[in-house]
Amino acid sequence: ADKTIIYKQGINVTAITSAVNATIYLNGTIANASTSTIAIHYNTSLPAGKFNFTAVNPGHENYTGNYTTWWLTVAKASSEANLLLNGTDGNLSVNVSSGINITGLLVTGSGNLDLYQNGTLLNSSASPVQNLTTLSTISMYNFTVVYNETSNYNSSFETHWLNVTDAVPPASSNPTESPAD
Repeated sequence: ADKTIIYKQGINVTAITSAVNATIYLNGTIANASTSTIAIHYNTSLPAGKFNFTAVNPGHENYTGNYTTWWLTVAKASSEANLLLNGTDGNLSVNVSSGINITGLLVTGSGNLDLYQNGTLLNSSASPVQNLTTLSTISMYNFTVVYNETSNYNSSFETHWLNVTDAVPPASSNPTESPAD
């Protein structure tokens, strides 16, 4: 029967025949040409895609040859990207003109991450992707780390909000009472 697995899962294909030898083909290429009645092929490195497995008993003068074909679908695996604001995996509030460390980490997948601030690309690189900045305008900022789909992994992203406020009360200097008593 046809089968579907997720990328990086292994597949074990076994061909058994009662006479002669068994051969397993993967997409038309010999994967195991056994000299016995059992052929085994174990594979953990198939990329996402569709693959044809055929088990063949070639037969001989006393036995009729036969074959069985089935399809394997290797589905893309889920990816996971993680976003930290000053080491916090969540929304954060900071005082205006405070430094902020925005870090994107690739937990599952392979390739680069893209780091965005309010939809504008800040940085693109292998994990970890970082941006160190000081925000001098009081506002809400949206930060997103994106892992783009590859041949073996689906895309993923994580978004957090940074609330930049003026939380420091003004300091008074040399207060005087008016009118004076």
